[in-house]
Parts: sequence; C-alpha cells; structure tokens
Amino acid sequence: ENLIKPVRYVPESKSIKDLLINFRLDGDIMAVVVDEFGGAEGVVFMEDIMEEVVLDIGDEYDSEKQQSEKIVKNAERDFTVDCRIDLDDLVNRLKIDMGNHYKSATLSGYLLEHLHLIPDTGQHFEIQGIKYTIVKSTPQTIDVVRMHW
Repeated sequence: ENLIKPVRYVPESKSIKDLLINFRLDGDIMAVVVDEFGGAEGVVFMEDIMEEVVLDIGDEYDSEKQQSEKIVKNAERDFTVDCRIDLDDLVNRLKIDMGNHYKSATLSGYLLEHLHLIPDTGQHFEIQGIKYTIVKSTPQTIDVVRMHW
C-alpha cells in the first residue's frame, strides 16, 4: 500500500466550510494553503477546522461569567489569561494600554502579530511594557499566558 499521497493545495481565500466538505468527500486530512503567487502560507488540518468550529460555537454563546473566567488574578498587576479572550474586553477589564493599532480580535492573535511565531510553553517576552510568560501553547496556537507589569 502506498502511504504517500499527492498534496492538496488550496488558496488562502477558500472558505473553511468548502474545505471541510472537500476533506470529507476526498478523505483528506490536511492541505497546503497557498497565496496568490503560489507560495506556501502554511498547512491546515481537518482537526484545526473542527476545533475552530467548536470554539466558535461555544464562544458565540459565552455568558459574562465564562468571559470572567478567562482572566485569573494572581496578584496586583499579575494575571493568567486564556488567550481566546476578546482583546478589547481584556484591555477594558485590566485597564491596560496595548496600543491602538492591533488587527487581531483575541490576545492570541495580538501576540502572534508581534512575535511572528508561536512561542513554546515557558517562553518569556515583553511587548509595550507588559511581560508575558507562555503557560500553555500548542504547535498551532497560544492557549494561556501570564501577564504582569
């Protein structure tokens, strides 16, 4: 049996819905995402899509209590934060300045915008006077971070 299969290439503009349908019909579990010039932007796995869909469904109906559980106060100006938290909500609740030119909706996206890589668990860095320690990350994203200033 041949274990090597041809790679599926998809444009970065392809919708998640259409890609998931293609995955299920063809039995594929991953694809290489390409830009308009044919350069590889990354890879996407069926598991990533499923996690996004599940998280979006859960987040859409979050109660205020669930949102408040995304921030845990460790000490004065020291917090452990779920990186899926809405960035505007985080800024408003902690009364912090993270600049006003961010494009991301979540803390994870904001950190990735600045770092241009996914840091390992335990890694430390500073952005605009706020010190961060990665509490939990995966190869795909940053899950939990400790913030102090």
